[in-house]
Amino acid sequence: MTAPVLISFGEALTDLVTDGAGSFRALCGGAPWNVARACSALGMPSAWAGAISGDSFGDALYEASRAAGLDTRFIQRIKGRPPLLAVVDRLDPPHYFFIGERSADLAFDPGLLPTDWSAQARWALFGGTL
Repeated sequence: MTAPVLISFGEALTDLVTDGAGSFRALCGGAPWNVARACSALGMPSAWAGAISGDSFGDALYEASRAAGLDTRFIQRIKGRPPLLAVVDRLDPPHYFFIGERSADLAFDPGLLPTDWSAQARWALFGGTL
């Protein structure tokens, strides 16, 4: 695998978005994760570095990362911790809140990053909001 030119550090989360009729749709998101995905779509070898849960929400984020062509060596799967969720409970006007007490993203361990990662990447992004 080609070493990533960009490594984006921060959260990946699941957006639970209301349809306005009492149902919610789960979508993968998170500003740093979206940056890595966008750069990969533009042809730049990219990675997202962070921690995700070991449940179905984490599975969806991991598979979406693979599908986006991200270097998955930087993803840490944390079993036994809940996922980070952003709940969009109203569309007009928009209203959202986060559920993330003791969530998997808080268990990210920089010591588990691939060896020599900082010498390989040209750019690193740390956090963000979108």
